[in-house]
Amino acid sequence: MAARLTKRDHFLFQALFSYGLLSTTQINQLVFSDVDYRTVLRRLRKLEKLKVIQRVRSCKVGTCVWYLRPIAAKRIGQEPIIKSVNRNLLEHDLLVNDIRLALNGHTSFLQWKSGHYLRHLQGKDQERIGHSDVIPDWITRAVTSEGSKNISLEIELSYKGPRRMLEVFRNYYGSKKSIDSIWYFVPSTNFGKRVALKAKEICDYNGYRDSWFYWCLIDEFLSNPLKTPFYGLEKTKFLSDLVKLPAHNTAHPVGK
Repeated sequence: MAARLTKRDHFLFQALFSYGLLSTTQINQLVFSDVDYRTVLRRLRKLEKLKVIQRVRSCKVGTCVWYLRPIAAKRIGQEPIIKSVNRNLLEHDLLVNDIRLALNGHTSFLQWKSGHYLRHLQGKDQERIGHSDVIPDWITRAVTSEGSKNISLEIELSYKGPRRMLEVFRNYYGSKKSIDSIWYFVPSTNFGKRVALKAKEICDYNGYRDSWFYWCLIDEFLSNPLKTPFYGLEKTKFLSDLVKLPAHNTAHPVGK
């Protein structure tokens, strides 16, 4: 099998490990951007036959989704982080990846850890099994004017309710001291305002930090990250206000 795998295949394995899972379109943009889509499909099917990647079909999402099998994870010195896929969460999971892909052109974001990877680590820690920790969709380390900061990215498509949101923010404030800021990506303005009210309750009770919480609209962000308003508890900012962006740095919208 070693002779059949290319450097690009290994890059694909690394990408699948980093993201957890990727749609065919996302793989095309991330790994095979200079290759015809039909050629990408043929290569993915060959890799599937080699039993290094696994495909999940989703009628709701309207695409195939791929994840890493143990033999491929071993080849890049990692453990497989996904053993099965919840089809009901595929729409959310691919949108989570779109958010990261929209930020991929910005070198201000130094490190990424997916929710899939964080759940994998939690599952290995027997002492934390059953613990109520909130696992974000992404944690990234970004360069800001105040130095490097850990940012939690949460992509929400449905409101969890006021009690659950308070629990989420209490958990962040109490047990996740390493998180400097939380960014919520939501589908509507009303949704964002409702989430912000609960974040403000926690901030007011524990000591106010405006930079701790921001929210923005998903569609606006995917269309143009640089021009999307990020609404804080006190001020509205843009990506260039939140992280240090190199000159002429752009990000591109990504579709599923």
